[in-house]
Amino acid sequence: MRGILALFVFSTMCTACSPAQPFLPASTLLASGPSPTSNKGSPFTACPTLSFSGVSWDADLTPYDREVYKVALNITGSFEGHDGWTNITRNFDGMGLSLGLLNQNLGTGTLQPMLLKFMGRHPQAWIRIFSDDTRRASLESMLMSWEQNKQADPGSEANFLDIDFNKDLKSRNSDSVAWAVENIYLSNGQFIQVWKEDFLELAGNPDFSTIQMQSAATYRARAVRDHNRFGLGELRAFLFMFDVSVQNGGFKSVDYNDFNAFVQANPGSTIQDRLQKLLDLRLRHVRPEYIEDVRARKTAVINGSGVVHGSARLLQQEYCYPGFLAYPEVSISLP
Repeated sequence: MRGILALFVFSTMCTACSPAQPFLPASTLLASGPSPTSNKGSPFTACPTLSFSGVSWDADLTPYDREVYKVALNITGSFEGHDGWTNITRNFDGMGLSLGLLNQNLGTGTLQPMLLKFMGRHPQAWIRIFSDDTRRASLESMLMSWEQNKQADPGSEANFLDIDFNKDLKSRNSDSVAWAVENIYLSNGQFIQVWKEDFLELAGNPDFSTIQMQSAATYRARAVRDHNRFGLGELRAFLFMFDVSVQNGGFKSVDYNDFNAFVQANPGSTIQDRLQKLLDLRLRHVRPEYIEDVRARKTAVINGSGVVHGSARLLQQEYCYPGFLAYPEVSISLP
């Protein structure tokens, strides 16, 4: 990695947190963990491993919202990859290229807007990063073509993990995916190293990290909507909604109806029961080959611990958050 990437090292451990232990109730963690007075206005202080230095926060976020958002970004970002802001994934899933904390990609049209924003806002840095004129012209040509054809729909429910993935959406972005396959990969599917180095330098640029945060606001808005709609009122419930928003594109309309029917039929069900029901409802839309990965991620968030991608995770201890803490309806302006 190039020098600037050292600013954004993303590890899986938090030295400020307590040793490995079972998922704890809020009262226990608050009594033994970081003092909430270190972040006035929030009942807890997260210990994120992802650097937020220089990031501009939405003015609508309260101190509590900000700490919760940090945890959400850390958890879901760590599921998406091991390198934080500089996560990069090749075309194993047919998405062309995935880049950044939340693995926005060409195949769903979520990466192109971020690249275009950086190119427009920071032209000198863009030219410095993609310094080869021929390669840069090729990348820009793909982006301009995509922009002119209005090929993005990042706010939709389309999700390539789902059985009913919108084939039209994939088709609208197929030229971008084809460009990636033809230009940035070797015949064996591995990255051409110079392309990988350029994209990693871009991803590690603090200005691109700001764009990543701005892009993540769409995922957070959807998570806020679902958090308020389902009314489960716990911090872990919001973290669950955020991971569903990022990995699965939110819930389907039928899920809302079926969840309401479940609650009416089971008025004494616990928050744990209701989160598990939501997971079961969302899993029925997922393609069989991805079900266990989705289940593992969401179960770890619900329980505060679990095995994800072969690694044992103790999320509450890693990021110093009390999952059972009350986190009532979030009131912010949504994009």
